[in-house]
Amino acid sequence: MSACSHLKSGFFSLFFLMTCCPGILRSETVPDYKVRTATELMNALKEARGILPEEKPYFFLQKNLPSSNFSVAMAYPSYGEIYLEESAYDLCVREFGRDSLHALSIILAHELVHYLRKHGVKNHFAWQFDAKFTQDSAIVQALRAGIPERGAESAGFLSQVESLLANFESRKKEAEADLEGGFLSYLAGYPIGDIGPELMDKIYAFYRIPAVIPTYPSLDERRQIAVKTAEKLKVLEYWFESANLLIVQGQYELALSNYHRLVGEFQGREIYNNMGVICLLAADQLFQRGERPPFVLPYSLDINSRLARNSRGGDAEEDRIRKEKRDSLLLMATAYFQKSSELDGAYPLAVLNLGVTEWMKSCSWKLEPKLADEYLAKAKGYALEAERMTRPLETWKGRDRTIRSAIILQAMTAFSDRDTIFSVRLLSGLLEQAPGDSRITTNLNTILHPDRAVDEIGPQCAKSPTIPFRPAHVRSTQIRNIKDYFRNVVNHVIDNTIEPGERPKELKELHFGFKEDGEGIMVYSSTWTDWADRIGQINTMWAPRGFEEPLPCETPLSDLDMDGLYQQYGQPLYTIPFASGELVFFSRGEKVINDSTGKIIGMDRYGLIVLIEEDIPVQWGLTLNYEPK
Repeated sequence: MSACSHLKSGFFSLFFLMTCCPGILRSETVPDYKVRTATELMNALKEARGILPEEKPYFFLQKNLPSSNFSVAMAYPSYGEIYLEESAYDLCVREFGRDSLHALSIILAHELVHYLRKHGVKNHFAWQFDAKFTQDSAIVQALRAGIPERGAESAGFLSQVESLLANFESRKKEAEADLEGGFLSYLAGYPIGDIGPELMDKIYAFYRIPAVIPTYPSLDERRQIAVKTAEKLKVLEYWFESANLLIVQGQYELALSNYHRLVGEFQGREIYNNMGVICLLAADQLFQRGERPPFVLPYSLDINSRLARNSRGGDAEEDRIRKEKRDSLLLMATAYFQKSSELDGAYPLAVLNLGVTEWMKSCSWKLEPKLADEYLAKAKGYALEAERMTRPLETWKGRDRTIRSAIILQAMTAFSDRDTIFSVRLLSGLLEQAPGDSRITTNLNTILHPDRAVDEIGPQCAKSPTIPFRPAHVRSTQIRNIKDYFRNVVNHVIDNTIEPGERPKELKELHFGFKEDGEGIMVYSSTWTDWADRIGQINTMWAPRGFEEPLPCETPLSDLDMDGLYQQYGQPLYTIPFASGELVFFSRGEKVINDSTGKIIGMDRYGLIVLIEEDIPVQWGLTLNYEPK
């Protein structure tokens, strides 16, 4: 699922530039629509990186850059400023047409990464020449101290070392900015595809930048970086999308392995936050009924996991192992949320989720009251802090929902602290503000009608029978079912082995593949081998937004509202929220697989995934999970 972000309007005026940055030229001649478009794009990139529009770095589109030594764009990390030249904006529009915003996002995201990584005092998309450049590294200093003076020979050798080190460091920084910037563009809704090399050619030609510049990657090297970046970005994007689809299927361990691989290339607050949410979801599966109040968690919405809980546990040893694993997952979640907060101290979701984690810890350790009270006190503090941090964020898209989530958590902590009256008062007040938020209704019923709380979760409709698979875009009469479809497509996927240390503990090997169908249908494949050498596989076909063909139930997607969706497919097995809506997973049945002797060797499980935005189904996918027995 592509993580798209809506652009936000609003930008810092040129008056702000003059008053706060004296000595920098005003750019009165730049048309307002260009400033607005470029600033909205930069704000979308900042939002994808977890930076509010009003926070640094400040962005300016100017007729000319502040320094004549630079072309296209430049960043001042020490001042918290990024500049774009108007001619670079015009170049993207003129040369790339409908892909102009994607091309422009390459430039702006590149500079944003330079700023975030503090790549020197000044950084730039295309560096012409800076006569004042010096390389003052510890390695060069050591060489100067260790090599005897040999006149011109020594000076020449050290000069060559300095040049090589400078080129290596510069190439490394440009590669980092290209890769991280490309992934930021993708998260902001502007995937750059393979236009990077062409953009390099256009920029170098238009600005007449020499193909070879001392201590800076040559044009050929920049093109190579762009080509490799495009190849790597495709894998990162598909890891990310596949991980999201695995989460909604309850495949938390496989999803976490994808995120582990992703975080090695791109460290963002959302990535660590999502890794923590996966741990919360997995830990919540390990609570038995009665071990925690059956509340819907205020951010990690996992309604139906409660329905699958047993009313009683296993033997003492099983309960001990289950609790140990649950507590380990909660500790992992804490570490991920703390890392997310370290990357951005003003990120309310990480604080909110820390509060949820502490509340779950208090439930897990309720047999040790002193420790449980400590965890509960922390949960209260995080819930209040999350609300305090979120209220001023008037331009943040998730503001209202996050405030409600923080208050829901406050109600949960009050109930756990035996203050039922205050808990009901908080939830009742929220219900008046947002009557459509099912989390509020469900949690209020949990308190007021505990005997009916579980039964009232989700829509009440009969489970429809399993229907034959019919992907509408598959025209071949030879493809009869979902298994045949995946056999025809997945056999040709690109294979990416998850490296040791990044795969789930229970698995010996894990391979990830993906393939794009001719009509834009994506197929993701996770194939693993366990320590008993049994092979399992999860395949997911995901139809793109705007795909007009009908769902497998023969009902066109555009005609299917929420009620119709649930009437067709019954109760979803999992429901997971995302920024733009929520993903629901419906079980479509299963089939036992036998060998020639009749022995059960595995199970095929079929499912349907639907992305819902503003109560409208907008995307769908079909899954086949083969589990060895």
